[in-house]
Amino acid sequence: MDIASLIASFAHGTYAVIRTTSPTPTRGIYPAGVTSTFNITAAVVPASGNDLKVLPEGARANETKMVFTTTPLQVGGQGAPYEVDHVQIDGESWQCAKVERWMNPGAGSSSVDGYKCFVQ
Repeated sequence: MDIASLIASFAHGTYAVIRTTSPTPTRGIYPAGVTSTFNITAAVVPASGNDLKVLPEGARANETKMVFTTTPLQVGGQGAPYEVDHVQIDGESWQCAKVERWMNPGAGSSSVDGYKCFVQ
């Protein structure tokens, strides 16, 4: 079974993602980016103690959930085309803190089959 099928079998539902483009400065002024909303199918579970070890030390005390999806999510960063994504879970907005790509072992190293996103 490939990772995408596995994620689909454990998916709890559909979640809204709010994505904002990074602003482009004009004469030193940074206007607000353009915001869009789209839905993803995902499984959402609490993060385990082992999961938290990959986060920066200062972020380990924050409540953290894992979002498993086949849709790439963004964490932003300097020079990134998007700011950090926000996933709506049970009426609350959760910010993507880290995204890990899961490769499909049978399809070679360039085939991404799913994503594990840490949200806080």
